[in-house]
This record gives sequence, C-alpha cells and structure tokens, in this order.
Amino acid sequence: MDTDLTFRIEPTVFFVREGGGLKQVLNVVINNEGLAAEGKLKGTAANRAFSFELGEIASGESIRPIHLDEVTKPTSAQFTLTLGEKTCRTETTLQPQRHWQVYLTHHTHVDIGYINLQSRIMQQHAQYIREAIRLCEETADYPEDAKFRWTCEGTWTVEHFLEGASEKEEAVFIELVRQGRIEVTALYLNMTKLLSHEELIRWVYAAADLRRKYGIQISTAMNTDVAGFSWALPQVLGGMGVRYFSTAVNETRAFAPKVPRPFYWQGPDKSRVLVWNADRDMAYNEGHKLGLSQDYQTAFERLPEHLRKVEKEEYPYDMLMLRVQGLTIDNAPPGIAISEVARTWNEKWAYPRLIVSTPTPFFERMEEQYGSKFPSCSGDWTDWWADGHGSTAYETGLNRQTHSVLDSVEKWDALGSLVDQTQNPSKKADFKTAYRDMLLFNEHTWGSGDSIKNPYSRLARGQWHRKATFAYDASVAATELFDETLENLSKNIRTSEPNLLAVFNPVPFERTDVVRAILPEKMLQGKSGFRIVDVESGKELPHQHVEKTEIEQEIPTRNRNGRMRYQIDINAWRQFQDTSHFIVFTAREVPAFGYRLYRVVPDDHPPECDSPISFGEDWMENPWYRIQFDRATGGLLSVYDKELKRELVDGSGEYRLNQYIYERPIGGRKAIDDKKRKTRFNRSSPVSAKIVRGVQGPVMGSMIARTAGERCSEIQQEVFLYANTKKIEIVNTLNKEETLDAEAVYYAFPFDVPDFTVRCEVEGCAMEPEVQQIPGACRDWVAVQNWVDFSNSDFGVTWTADEAPLVQLSQINTGRWADKLELKHSAVFSWTMNNYWMTNFKASQGGRMRFRYALMSHPGGYDPVRATRFGWGANAGLQARVLEKNPAGRLPASSESFCRIDASNVVLSAFKQAEDDQGIVIRFREIAGKQTAFRMELPQLIMERAYLTNIVEENQQALAVEDQQIGLTVGAYGVATIRVMGTASA
Repeated sequence: MDTDLTFRIEPTVFFVREGGGLKQVLNVVINNEGLAAEGKLKGTAANRAFSFELGEIASGESIRPIHLDEVTKPTSAQFTLTLGEKTCRTETTLQPQRHWQVYLTHHTHVDIGYINLQSRIMQQHAQYIREAIRLCEETADYPEDAKFRWTCEGTWTVEHFLEGASEKEEAVFIELVRQGRIEVTALYLNMTKLLSHEELIRWVYAAADLRRKYGIQISTAMNTDVAGFSWALPQVLGGMGVRYFSTAVNETRAFAPKVPRPFYWQGPDKSRVLVWNADRDMAYNEGHKLGLSQDYQTAFERLPEHLRKVEKEEYPYDMLMLRVQGLTIDNAPPGIAISEVARTWNEKWAYPRLIVSTPTPFFERMEEQYGSKFPSCSGDWTDWWADGHGSTAYETGLNRQTHSVLDSVEKWDALGSLVDQTQNPSKKADFKTAYRDMLLFNEHTWGSGDSIKNPYSRLARGQWHRKATFAYDASVAATELFDETLENLSKNIRTSEPNLLAVFNPVPFERTDVVRAILPEKMLQGKSGFRIVDVESGKELPHQHVEKTEIEQEIPTRNRNGRMRYQIDINAWRQFQDTSHFIVFTAREVPAFGYRLYRVVPDDHPPECDSPISFGEDWMENPWYRIQFDRATGGLLSVYDKELKRELVDGSGEYRLNQYIYERPIGGRKAIDDKKRKTRFNRSSPVSAKIVRGVQGPVMGSMIARTAGERCSEIQQEVFLYANTKKIEIVNTLNKEETLDAEAVYYAFPFDVPDFTVRCEVEGCAMEPEVQQIPGACRDWVAVQNWVDFSNSDFGVTWTADEAPLVQLSQINTGRWADKLELKHSAVFSWTMNNYWMTNFKASQGGRMRFRYALMSHPGGYDPVRATRFGWGANAGLQARVLEKNPAGRLPASSESFCRIDASNVVLSAFKQAEDDQGIVIRFREIAGKQTAFRMELPQLIMERAYLTNIVEENQQALAVEDQQIGLTVGAYGVATIRVMGTASA
C-alpha cells in the first residue's frame, strides 16, 4: 500500500435520482502527496460491484462525489482507489441517510418600530404584501415546491394592507390565501406578557374577523423574537381552532425552551398546540444565514452542514422547517431568491428536498407522520424579555390600569345596551380602538434599535413618543367610555327621591370594600353635614372626609356631539373642589357585577363615629393588624396578625417589608447581559425615615414614612388600615432623578410563611412557579396579573400590585439566569423599574411615580377563589355615581346583580356586546381546577335564545333556556363563552 496516497469515504445528505432509483451521494476525500494522475475507484457494497472514473487527481487534497445505490440499513462496503501506479484500499460501513424535506417559510419579522418610525413601518408592510402578491404571480409556472409563498406573521399587517387595498388587490390576495400561496396566521402581533386576561383572547380577534369575512382557513399561530408566552395561550388558540404554533425565540438575554422540537404545549385546561421553535442559534434569521434567500451556491455550502448539526443534536425526524427572511434585519422585504434557490436545488437533488411553503403544510405532514412520537410539555412559558417593561414604569402602570378600567366599562356598556338600546347606542368601534391601542403598547417593540446607545436621536425619541401615545390614547379612551357608560347606566336606575348614590361593583363576586365618592354641595341642601344610609337595609354607615388631591384633576365635560371628554381646567377644578365633598365609606355587600344604593341624608349634626384604628409614634393597629415602621429604611419591621396570632414579616433577612432598594450593577449593562451568572451589584436603601400620622377616621387610617435614597430625593410610603376590611394597602410615591446609568428599583416584601407554596396569577390562569413552568422559561422574574400567594396548610398571605407587574420570588434574582428557581424564602420583590437592556427599551426614566400594593393574610391553605377575589377586587375598585331623580327608571331602586352564577369557582371574565351585534357575549372561567356544572341568570334580560360559542364568538351549539336560567358545564381551568339574545325586562 502506498503511504503517500490515502483516502476516506464521507457520507453526505444528498440523493440523486438515476436509473429509476435513488442514489446516495458520497464524497471520496483523497490525500495525494505525489504527482497528479488519473484516478479510478471500484468496490463492492451489498454484494454489488461498482466502478467510477474520478478524472485527474491533483497533488494535495481532492474531493470527488460518487453515487451509490441507496442503502436502507448499515451496509459494509469495500473501496479500492487506483491513482496511476498507486493503489489504496479502505473499508467502511455505509449508513442509511435521511430523505430530508426542508420546508422554507418566507416571512418578515414585524417590529412596529425599531428600525424606523412606526408610521413608516406600517407603510412598508402593506407594500410587502403587494410585493408578495406580485412574486406569487411571477412564479405561477415554477415547479410546485418552488412557487413563491408568503406567510403573514401577524394579522396587523393584513389589516392595514386590506384597509388601503383596491377591490382587485383584495380579491387577488384572498384568492392566494385560499390557494395556500399566502398564509394568514392567528396572532395580531408579537406580544409581551403584559396582556390582561381578556386582552389575551382579543389577541386573536382580528384573525377571527378575517376568517368570518373571507371564509379563509387559519390553522397556525406565529410569533417571532419574543422569549415567552402565557400558559393559557394553547387554550386561546385551541378555542378558535388553531392547532399549530410556530415560534422563533431570540436568545439575546434569554433562553429558548429546553424541550425537543416539535412538542405539544399543553395549557392548564389540557388544550394543546403543536409547537415548532426555530434554530436556537439563528432564530428567525436561520434561512437567510444558510443562504436560502441569497443564492444556490451559498445554500449549497451552508445547508448540508446545518442538517448534520441537527442530526448530531439527536433530532430524529426527516422534516425540518426553516424561517427565511429576505435580509438579516427586522421588517425585511420579500424576495424571489428563495424560489430561485429552491428551483435550482431541486433540479439537482432528489434529497434534501426544498419546499417553499407556509407553516401549516409542514405542521400537518409532521403531525400525520410522527405525531405520536412528539413529547408533551405543560406549564407557563415565562418571558425572559419581560424585564424591559420596567424601563417605562409610568406608562406600563398606566396601561395596566387601563386593562381594569376597560374591562369594567365594557361590562357596563353591554348592560346599558340591554336596559335601554335607544339611549345607549353601540360603542363597539370605540372599544375596538381602545383594545387595539392597548395591544399596540403591549406589543414587544418598545423603541428604536439605538434607544440605549443614542437615546436622544430622532428615531429613539420619535419612536418612544409614538409608543407611549398608545398607552395614553387607550387610557383616555377608557376613561371617557367609563364615565359615559356608567352615567348612562345610572340614568336607568329607578329613583323616587333625590340625594341617592349608586355604588357599582365591576367584579363577579359580592364584596364589602371602601369606596371613594364626590358629593356636590347641592346634595347637602344647605345643611352643614350629612349621613350615609343603605337604602335597602336602612343601616347608617360611617363616612370620612379625605384630601381633595386624591381625585385626578380632570373635569368631565361634553363636546358638541354629546360624547364625554376630559380636559384639565384649573379654574373649574378649583371651583368644583370648593363646592364638593370628597369622602370614603365602606359599602357593604355590594352585589356581584351589580350595584347598591345609598341615601345621602343632609344633617347639621351627624353622629360622630369613633375610629377603631389607633396610633403610636411608629405603629398603628386596627382590629386585625398591628404594624410597626422601621425608622431607618421606612419599611415595616412588623405586621402582626391579631386574628392568626402570627408575625407576617420575616425579620431574619436583609430587608424590611416595603423597603425601597436601589440597585446598580458593577460593570453596567454589559455585566447584566453576561449570562455566565457572575454579575455583582451595589444595593442601597434609605438610612433615616421620618414617621408621621397620615389620615385618621372611622373608615380608615394611615401612617407615612418620609425618607430619601440614592438618586431619589423624595420617598414616601403610606400604609393604610381599614375599620371594616381585613387588608393592608400601601401607596409608595417617589421623585426619582433621571440617569442613563444602569439602575433598578425594588420594593421588598419578605413574608414569614414556613413550608410555603407560592402561586401567582399570570394572564389567563394561575401557576405555581418552577413546578408549572416549561424547561428553559424564565425563573428570574415573572410579569404577574393581580396576585401572588404564599400559603402553607395553616395560613398564608395574598399580595397584589397595581402599577408594577414585574416580580422576583424568594430573593432578588437579577443576573442569575437561573435554570431552576430556588424558593427558599416566602418573599416577593416588586421590580418597579430598570434600564438594563442594551437596545429597544428606554434608556432612562425619572420624575414622580406611584406604586400601590395590597396584602391580606388568611387562615387555612391556598384557596384560588379567595386569592382571585382579593386580587381582582384590589385592582378594580368600587365606583360611585350620584343619581338624579328618575321614577321611570327600569333598574331596581335598591340593589341588583346583573349576572348571577351559582358556583363560586366560576367567574365572569367578560360581558360584552357581540362583535356581530347579535346579542350579548358572556365569558366564564373556572379557577379552581374542578369541572363544574353551574347555572347562570340575567335578571335584566328576558332570554329568548342562547348559544355556546367558541372563544371568538362563533356559535357552536344551541343552549336551553329554562326558567330564565342557562345551565353550563365548564372543564377544569376551562373557559366557556356563550351568546345570549333577548329583550330587556320590564
């Protein structure tokens, strides 16, 4: 054997068709240390001889492809290479190779902003769809697998294209969708985990509208870039018939799910979708980086190596989907190169087969062939990118408050339409606009790509201005709708006397809680005082005057169309302040989703009521709690539950309850971005606090800690106790210096609940951190909805935050990038603000801000009904309205519950006018994990017909109405949506 000649046989991923059969392509890799000579290869495999002329083999390394009959099992093969007078032999085992089918999904990642102003991005995407239509037509005679196809990543782009499309463009687009050349996916945009429960469902409403209007199929949801989604998303997608979910998690400051792909993602109600996540290293740029939207030669050089990489990762299937963008940028245009590459490739090779496709055909074929082998995973896909929302604490908090307001308003509007349609025309378009603005704020693009590097650039400032406007527009719209709808509803309450006050309860359970009200001077009828009396029971209720500054300085007025609007008018406000009474009182047993009436009785000598709240220099107490302030930090040293006889504050740790913490990473943002888990921090808190008494009266009392901290000249922490309600409320306000330096602010809540289990409410469901999170999902922080609960079998604490969604559990976890959440402490840290991102999010924030919290301790173990009632009630206050005399009103003159449900674990989550104006749509959620049969009635509606619908209001089956009740069964953690049609009760 000649030592200056060696060779080896290397398998490839390629197959060709020759002689009516498949041939595997092998590479003969020759190392010739001698002179160039003609080469010949012969040998045997599977008892069949073969011979190949290799041509001239130059000195050095050469590669020659050969085609051998396909082997379907490991097969021994012998090879002899002759090079001039030299001969060399080798033996190898040929392995079966996969018949790769590579599905190429051409799309563009939709960032509303980032690389340009939002208005320009909107125009670009409409033009991209026009270009996609042109390319579909241009490739009509291409081979089927090479024909141009386009996937619309979100319905937002489709919505705006159709708004400006001609009739011909609209018709051509819809026909291409029906042909499968263009696919419309289910989600509106790439959203964050800031969505409310109902907003999560509205995420798919635009897709449902398109499906109904045009009769098109929508089978797949698509999301790009974002690193997490609500556990309830499979439930929402399944609720509208969507079976597949294509994701492309960007691992910048994040991790993709550590689950073999594809996998079934199962929601809390056992609904499931089949998930395919793009390549972890390349995400949605995988196709372009592999040359598939560049040219054939680049693809030929890169794609085989990628397929081998996938094989080494023990991926067991022979089908693969690759996301393909026209360029390696966001908002990239479509291009014909993908079809040209596929056509050239498929002319040369039988396999791998390139299939220009949309997502659904890939999912369908994968599921049909391999579905029984896919793993299943259940839990919250907690978002690593949620930390960025803390870069805009005020607007994030404002939008969270809008969620609650709009949810309430939509209910009152639907009720108003039931009671008096002539006086309450549909505001469906107004609600749609408000929801759209909320969604656009909660969409993942916060700002410009250079928002951190160049925060004062035109793009950075311009994009944030428009982004913030979404939150402000939604808030103002919700406020206007709130006042108008509640006023219209109030006008329909039957009153035979003046001086009545209606207190409305927007949540689906009876409650006793404090309500704030403004009483015009005329209600006192010249008297110096007044009493508050429950109309139904005749009981007198203590009330308390409060500071006028508690009410927003906005005066409701009417424009020329009669619509409510709000304007700041200082003179009018001062006059209004001087002639009104600002009070609080405890409204008892206000019916679920209903109201109760109270009489304002003028009285020169109203009885004085003692306060059950007492004070010391640094402590206060009521019948349930005794709390003590820390004179150093301004936090709480002690919260003692007198009923449970337990201390609720963990005094063994570093922080007090509600302690302000200012954080600076050593090494700045780069240290945070380093996922090697070596980040160190400097953290500081106030060192001296002044403790003063706040308010005191028969309804509530408060104490205030005033202090200051690093880069925060004023910190005020006011803690409220109540005379008739077992809860603690905290209002933290601060005046913070703005800085571009990396920083964060927390408030600590270290509770002392031994042997605890922690649970929290996220959008659409509740979950147990760590236990109910998918592998790879964020453990360091979570964006919560209305509550966090720490409980053991004996007692627990339920905590809620109003403005600030971000929490860290057990300890401050920033910089840990944890694979597993170590729950050593029953502590929650409210992460109110940070500016740790190096792009997209806002670089700095400052000024006056407010963060409100509430907590309640409870006997016994965790109760999802109790936790939900506390959290929802804390973030959706009772609402008071002064009534005019109206003997002809249709609604009862004392109290009413507009929707009655006979199961406490089934909650009303939506009550709205139907999208098609056919009746009222009502949505219910089961929250305790028990399949439940329940009955529902609407006292103010004579129900004539009812239907069970899917989650997007499409009728599925008729429901029986018996004795003006509807019976339903909802599965464990399920959602049930119904449509009810009828006429108003007399």
